[in-house]
Amino acid sequence: MKKFLMQEAYVFRYWLLASFLLIPIVQGIRIVQPWLFKLIIDVGEGTSYGLNLLQLTFVLLAFIFVNHIFQYLQGYITAFAGARIVLSIRKKLYKHLLQLPYGTFSRLKSGQIIVRLSSDVESVGNALSGVLVRTLSDILAIVSILVVLLTINVRLAMYIVIGIPCLIYITGFIGGKIRKGMTVTKKILSEMTSFFSETIQGFEIIKSFEKEKDTHASFHKLSRNFTNEFHRLNFFEPTYYSFVEFFTSFLLACLIFDGGNQILENTLQFGELVAVITYVQRIMHPIRHLSGMLHQVLNAYTSMQRIYSILEENTERDVISDHEQAIEKYSIEFKDVEFSYGEEMILKGVNFTIEEGQKVAIVGRTGAGKSTIIKLINRFYLINKGEILIGGVNIDNVSRHSLRSSIGLVLQDVFLYAGSILDNLSLYDESRIQKAKDFCNKLLDRDLFSEQIISKDVGQSGDNFSIGEKQLVAFGRVFIKDAEIFLLDEATSNIDVKTESFLEEELHHFIADKTAIIIAHRLSTIRNVDKIIVMKDGRVVETGQYQELIDKKGEFFEYFKHQYKDML
Repeated sequence: MKKFLMQEAYVFRYWLLASFLLIPIVQGIRIVQPWLFKLIIDVGEGTSYGLNLLQLTFVLLAFIFVNHIFQYLQGYITAFAGARIVLSIRKKLYKHLLQLPYGTFSRLKSGQIIVRLSSDVESVGNALSGVLVRTLSDILAIVSILVVLLTINVRLAMYIVIGIPCLIYITGFIGGKIRKGMTVTKKILSEMTSFFSETIQGFEIIKSFEKEKDTHASFHKLSRNFTNEFHRLNFFEPTYYSFVEFFTSFLLACLIFDGGNQILENTLQFGELVAVITYVQRIMHPIRHLSGMLHQVLNAYTSMQRIYSILEENTERDVISDHEQAIEKYSIEFKDVEFSYGEEMILKGVNFTIEEGQKVAIVGRTGAGKSTIIKLINRFYLINKGEILIGGVNIDNVSRHSLRSSIGLVLQDVFLYAGSILDNLSLYDESRIQKAKDFCNKLLDRDLFSEQIISKDVGQSGDNFSIGEKQLVAFGRVFIKDAEIFLLDEATSNIDVKTESFLEEELHHFIADKTAIIIAHRLSTIRNVDKIIVMKDGRVVETGQYQELIDKKGEFFEYFKHQYKDML
């Protein structure tokens, strides 16, 4: 994690360096100002320094003006560097997310990812730029002022020298409490964000089942937990700030009392006491500033841990084995394949072969492992045991791009992105725009889409489009991609007869020379395939052609007989 932070800081080292170089200039001017106060008071009491009161006042104003100019430059440079660092971290995190294996997202909640990409990145970016610069500036100010105080009056300076370790101890103690509280509150905040996301996505279910009260109760519980933890966190922060204020007032009272006695003893000038008091007020500002930044630093530290927990996730390997091979043919073969989601075994020694150009249907009851086979062919997950071969080549030896560019996949659940229908068909690829337009024209000719549908913007997840319209887009994407292997996962169960007729016609021509796997629950979809693979409880229990399996009166016959008595 430290290495990552240093790398980000190094990329913008020149901007940070410029900001750092301005620190001694800004602080040097600030330190001179109280000394000018002393000189003005001394001149007022009759001491001569070669300048009158008006001249010294103009010098003081000039220092104040120049100081503000350099402070502005430092603030601008720091803010610019911070924005660039935030952009860099967010881009790297997003790129890393896109490179994670498919299975990783079954563990990560959408709310967690959103928080890490937004507020967590902002916290870390601020820490690497503004907080870092301000911390160094404040430390330099504290050290410089201590040196000046020791030069003016050692006895008065010792109050500060003794007091600072007390503040450091309190800071360390309360900092640990705040860090724990920040970790808990950020965790609850992620849960709330995930809950918001789920509520929006499942709003139709909430309304149809009248679960508004239950949903509100669940949200209220999360919100109450967040409020309680936030209150615990706020108990320590105001306590610390109050302690710093009390300590400052107590210290000033001690300095005025002791300094007054020294003036009476003629061992201290009044101008020196004013300078000391001004310096003490100046040194308390960076100390209070550091205490305020404690919250930001701890917040950034917690955020960086959460960001790094994602960056530590292993990215999807391009080639699983050490020996890369190219796919030249497109037969598909499973050899003793076993696979599990965690401890739950899904596929148990699956064996089958699909020749190049064959059209094969996979059927079986819910949970038999049909969709899992589709995911494994795409290498969304790695198998536990066995081999998956395409064209006689183990897919572990094939690059990710080569494998997935050879596969066209249509799923039952279709996601539409914000934009137009053409954007969703081409997936923002300019080279596919013309094919997307041609497909839209086909839909218009068959009266499946209207000009209004094609021109309207896609809403949240495509909720302003019907399921059938979404399915047409899903098929259109695959038709445009025109890959050598076609995988259809129960994607025709929610479309009307007219749309189904169009898709059957298009599919007949599209998959004529392709290797195809069709997962379906309707006989009309699978009657004309070359072979049917029947699955049950993660195993292949029957293989054959349609009539052969009907005559056999085995699992396939039992599966369909209650639904289609007249057809069997």
